Amino acid sequence: MPVAPLNGHRLVLGLALLAVVLVVPRVLAIGEPFHFNYNEGWNLYRTALVQDGGQLHGAPPGLWVVNYPPLSFHIAACLDRLIGDLVLTGRLLSLAGLAGTCLLAGACVAHITASRTAAICAALLPVIWIGLYQADRIAMNDPQLLATAFVMAAVWCYLRAGRSAWLVASAMAVAVGLFTKSNLMDLPLAILLHLAWSRRWRDLAVWTATGAAAGTALLATSLAVDGPHFLAHVLLPRDYLPLKGLRMTAGFTLYLAGALALAVLWGRHHLRPTPRGFLVLAAVIGVAVGALLAPGGGIDRNSFFDAAVLDASPDALLRPGEARERFTVPVVDAILATYLPALSTASFIILLPIVAKESAP
Repeated sequence: MPVAPLNGHRLVLGLALLAVVLVVPRVLAIGEPFHFNYNEGWNLYRTALVQDGGQLHGAPPGLWVVNYPPLSFHIAACLDRLIGDLVLTGRLLSLAGLAGTCLLAGACVAHITASRTAAICAALLPVIWIGLYQADRIAMNDPQLLATAFVMAAVWCYLRAGRSAWLVASAMAVAVGLFTKSNLMDLPLAILLHLAWSRRWRDLAVWTATGAAAGTALLATSLAVDGPHFLAHVLLPRDYLPLKGLRMTAGFTLYLAGALALAVLWGRHHLRPTPRGFLVLAAVIGVAVGALLAPGGGIDRNSFFDAAVLDASPDALLRPGEARERFTVPVVDAILATYLPALSTASFIILLPIVAKESAP
């Protein structure tokens, strides 16, 4: 007996309720004085240094290493003049970054398709994927999600690129994003490859030249304001731990296996140099870059956040109308209705021995 497809309004309501359940506890704890994890203290001290007029990269890397770009610390230091609490300021910026990321993901899908349901789902799914995968990163004093919002703004501008002004804005947003957090290489790479794939050589030249100019200007500013050893800090080699990378990659694919499967179902019919093809390319590159970064010493699971955000757009486009192109909505709805609890349970059972072993004294 065929399974009836989920009504679009009921789907949106269900996703919205799940997003609220995942986000509200983090929002309620946003003013707590304790640190959510060690990264909050690390970012606090660097922001305080900037606020006091110190240089992040004034000395060569030694026991003191600042392998983050400086922009997020300056933004937080300026905003803290209004708030007066550096940790709370960082958490609010992170929450704003997540909200911006979600809104821009929905805006990108809205630009590609006329489906309001798909756009709303694309805006809700990043919160859900990140909340299920690493909830403690929501509203945490860390620049990752703020940087993600900047590069998602670059994607939105790129998808609207009917004129050179949008390409210029896209390249400048990429530069700002990379000087906020330098590990967000997947989206710039996706834009670069999609321009080449589409044979838009003039647009490629405009986008590349603008990005290079913006990056050079930000680099010169960083060297002047934050010290001459910026590149030595940011490019300092990390330990490479293959087993750690394998565990992180396996954990990501296990937690979001259903979402990834849906993205593959949709993406295999849209591998063309079109806006939809860009979403497929970006999702693939997001997973690949996350897997390449994962073995690095000090790299956390947030290296897969871009992949989670990028995977949301193909999944959202699998809703009624889009889903009927090549396969049936009931199949999609059945996966959506069953994979989250099943995979959450399976991942807990499989990963529990690893977590217990790593947590042992």
